[in-house]
Formats: sequence, C-alpha cells, structure tokens
Amino acid sequence: MPKPQLTPLYDMLHEKLASLYERNEMEIHEKVVGFHGILISKYPDACQCLLFHLLSGSTPGETYGIFDFPGPDSIEHFINAEYARAFS
Repeated sequence: MPKPQLTPLYDMLHEKLASLYERNEMEIHEKVVGFHGILISKYPDACQCLLFHLLSGSTPGETYGIFDFPGPDSIEHFINAEYARAFS
C-alpha cells in the first residue's frame, strides 16, 4: 500500500487517545502499554499496522499492510472502549 493518508477515522481515534491521556495519563498509559505488549506478542509484524503506530506514538513507515487488527485485537475498539468508559 502507498504511504497512508490520515483518514477521518484515524484523526478521530488520535483525538480520543489524546483526550484519554489528558484525563488520566498514568491510567491510560498503563493500559496502552499492556495492550501494546499483547499485540507485539501475537503479531511479530505489528509495525505493519497503521493504528499500531498510533497506539505506539510512532510514525508509520512508507508502507503499511493493514489499518487495524481483527476482532478483540482491534486498536479502534480498544480506544473507543476506553474512551466510552472514561467519558460516560
């Protein structure tokens, strides 16, 4: 795939994650680090996932293989669930 263009979904998830860090930096950081570790152990090529870079706070490379992981490993789901819990 070509270099990713930031999509409205990516931007929304970025804003939600930033809001979570503003609300309680230590709590969300611990959850992000834990989830990050799970993803690394399950997906050796995790850096090929665009949303993994959002979660990691890193810059995606020139190309990426997927936008998000499937099912319970979905970063979109993780961010949305934490946001709903924190701001309900």
